Amino acid sequence: MTTPDLQALQGTLRRAGVRVTHPRLLVLGVLLDDPTRTLAAADLYREMLRRNCPLSLSTIYSVLTTLRRTQLVSSALSDTGSQVFSLTAP
Repeated sequence: MTTPDLQALQGTLRRAGVRVTHPRLLVLGVLLDDPTRTLAAADLYREMLRRNCPLSLSTIYSVLTTLRRTQLVSSALSDTGSQVFSLTAP
């Protein structure tokens, strides 16, 4: 993740009237690490645990809902039928 990319995303959140919170920054940071990768909420949860940044699964879903509303993240169904998320604006 590069700082200018994260700063740009923070600006997008602010312009949309959304507060920049630590959980939102953590999720954006994971998605910025590989903007072409799609992740399920459970994958994000495991990655947060691996990084020693425990967020509850419900918090991750809440963050993803907000990021979808601001059009920073898009979602799709995977081949297995689970919902996956990816960054739309790196």
